[in-house]
Amino acid sequence: MQTHPQNPSFRAITDTLDYFGIENVAANVPQDALSSLPNSFITLVDPENPEMILLIKKKNSVDCITEDGKRKNYSISEFERIWIPQIIVIEEGSKNRTKNQLLLAMGVLFMTVSVALYLWLRGTYWLEIGVLILALIGFYLSQLLAKEKLGIHSPVVDAICTSTENRNCDKVLNSRGSMITKNISLADASIIYFSILIFQLVFFGYNGIIAFFILLSVPVILFSLYYQAFVLKTWCPLCLGVAFVLVVANVLVALDITFIFAPLQFLVLFISVLLLIPAYFFIKNLIVTRQVVEEKLFAASQFKRNPNIVANLMNDAKVVDDLEVMENEIRIGNPEATNKIIAFTNPFCGFCKAAFESYVKIIKAHLEIEIWMRFNVEFENEESISTTISARLAELYFKEGQETFINAYLDWFENKDEKE
Repeated sequence: MQTHPQNPSFRAITDTLDYFGIENVAANVPQDALSSLPNSFITLVDPENPEMILLIKKKNSVDCITEDGKRKNYSISEFERIWIPQIIVIEEGSKNRTKNQLLLAMGVLFMTVSVALYLWLRGTYWLEIGVLILALIGFYLSQLLAKEKLGIHSPVVDAICTSTENRNCDKVLNSRGSMITKNISLADASIIYFSILIFQLVFFGYNGIIAFFILLSVPVILFSLYYQAFVLKTWCPLCLGVAFVLVVANVLVALDITFIFAPLQFLVLFISVLLLIPAYFFIKNLIVTRQVVEEKLFAASQFKRNPNIVANLMNDAKVVDDLEVMENEIRIGNPEATNKIIAFTNPFCGFCKAAFESYVKIIKAHLEIEIWMRFNVEFENEESISTTISARLAELYFKEGQETFINAYLDWFENKDEKE
């Protein structure tokens, strides 16, 4: 933010938050809307000498924290006299995920200690305990990988995965080499692998099947390291963690190799595979479904959807009567529609892609709407790339019609190929 050309300003703050993908809202609000606003937000005080502050609402007062860290308390009436009703609200993320991740980590730790203690009291020898502890650690790392693959991010994991320039978990997990089939990834296979290993060790102990099963991981370890080092040229710390666990497990097995197999052991392994694989994908589907529902509920409860605030903003907003017909204007939808939407767009605007996709859905679903598209570019600057792209899109509209224009603009947002 310090390098932003308009710093210090609301624009500098919102641009920085947008850059890091942090949901935020900047708005002018009615003077009497303070009680409807969230418990904390960034705003301005002192009309004669505007100062940006962080406001924290108390029961009958507010705390104002200045940029230099000074805190001052005001009564509601005192604050409203010096308040400039312009705000930036940062949406709170879901706290449940962090709590759930902590509980899961504690659960895995408790399970590891409990099972190891049980096996030790049972008279199990050190190799079996060591392999089981490694399997539990591998399972924990694998579920973190699977969550990252599903888009369920953790601040701690994100910090680990992006701490240096050559670390990028997302790039590795979303690469072609991370997929076994279209719907099964190496992260899925890793969870299933460690689940089978834990199941076998807990219920049937260490045997030749376990040793063979662990040695089967060697080609996967080599492929993972090669693919990250020479194909992607970036590293996934979580993937390296799983690889390290498997390497240590292979070293332990090599110290005491046992290849004595019994037919019953193969049957048990086969049954455990048949049980655990469908169980995993059933649970994964439940997690994905729950994630979608949580995101929709969270979005529905956000500040921007608060009906009291929206009502205040709508009532206070000035009605703009802008139905003036512009020369060579692009219009999509039903030209006979009585409902008009004026939309401003730019080929290089990050938010315009989602907006334009919404416009297309609207005109397809509602026949009584027409959208007037106005490009927010400097048409007098013919050397500007955005002007060139806009002019080409306008040319397609007037020569080949709105359908060609819509498809071309959607294709631009998807590929952004200036040559086309």
